[in-house]
Amino acid sequence: MSISNEELADTLRVMAWERAKGELQSTLRTFYGRREQFEALSQAIDSFVKQVEDEGLID
Repeated sequence: MSISNEELADTLRVMAWERAKGELQSTLRTFYGRREQFEALSQAIDSFVKQVEDEGLID
């Protein structure tokens, strides 16, 4: 069974999105001891990810 170019692009897009989310989350670890910044960034990341996924911007 072969995969179409469109299916391949969709798969690669989802993989890239998952990596991007991981990179955003890993940024939080650099705010050790800076609770206010950590919490603000965490909330911003969560909001961004939710908006992108809820609006189907990666689909």
